[in-house]
Amino acid sequence: MKTTINLLFVFVACMVSACTDHSSILKHDLPLYSFKINTENVSELNLQNIASLDRIIPLETKDECLITSIGKVFITDSSLVVWDKGTDNIFIFDNAGRYQRPIGRKGPSPEEYTNIGDVQMKNDTVQILDVATRRMINYDISGKFISSIQSDYYLYTFYEVPEGYWGINVYQNKDHYNLILLDKKLRKIKRGCFVSEQILPLRPTNNFSKNEKSDELIFHYPYNDTIYTIRKDSIIPFIALDFGENEKPAEINTEMYKGRIHNVHLYGDHLFFSFSHALGNRMSYEGYNGYISLKSLETTIYTFHIAHDERTIVTPLPELVNISKGKLIYQIVPGEFPEEVFNRLKEASWGTVNGESNPILVLYNLKK
Repeated sequence: MKTTINLLFVFVACMVSACTDHSSILKHDLPLYSFKINTENVSELNLQNIASLDRIIPLETKDECLITSIGKVFITDSSLVVWDKGTDNIFIFDNAGRYQRPIGRKGPSPEEYTNIGDVQMKNDTVQILDVATRRMINYDISGKFISSIQSDYYLYTFYEVPEGYWGINVYQNKDHYNLILLDKKLRKIKRGCFVSEQILPLRPTNNFSKNEKSDELIFHYPYNDTIYTIRKDSIIPFIALDFGENEKPAEINTEMYKGRIHNVHLYGDHLFFSFSHALGNRMSYEGYNGYISLKSLETTIYTFHIAHDERTIVTPLPELVNISKGKLIYQIVPGEFPEEVFNRLKEASWGTVNGESNPILVLYNLKK
């Protein structure tokens, strides 16, 4: 399915007022791509066109590693790093899904964490942002504590760069920047951007992600539905998504709002994202997902409709958990699919998958 594609490279209105004192941080260039998103033409995403099934991994279920809601999954050479944001735990499984060990533990000491806001991987270092205590805590892949850095500012998502740490601060600084670049010691704001006149609702998302194919860091700001590339201390508009009416930040809590992109992942020319459509006075949200090929400029908007290889014995949920090592990672929550699906699941070496089991990871290799 193709949506209307606007190749006029127009400005996003919100970008003009994004920065004040540090206006040099935001290059007022036109975004390289601009797409109109049409939610009236929803179809299915055919994964066979862009990826091939790699493997299906049931995560071992034990009392010490029960998972309630996966936030992110990272693939290393020998293991799977799984952040369970529901219980604020990080678990290590081997590449077959067998449980190995936890990363760190909860508590108030410098080597422990209280409330995980975000997790990143830097080589074989697991980086944890403890929102409650304003600390950045580093562990190696074996679970050994490396360091803990106390921040002068609250961060809710982050990404480390050579210049310091980018992070979402949400109005909690004297200039009311929503995006800040802190120094390596997390003490000083080196750059600030996206000033708001009021506190905007904080929507959980992965604001920062690395395009593994190009090694570029991308950032998305959910309140203007724009994706940027970050180069040193500059933020450059890259992709603008146009949802038409009712997409302004002031309308984000109003009925029929569309937009607020989240869960953005870019690998080479493959762009995946999710967005919301507000419904009714009670503000329930209808979820959508999008895939854009920056090579063919084709756009697919879908919900739960994903076609895949016939060897795939379970249907992935629509939102990605991550893209890591060039692999799309979906999670299947066993309690959320029909009983007949269980009859098609093969027994793992540690037992049979059932409705109380940990999630199942489904991995696809993205095509070039």
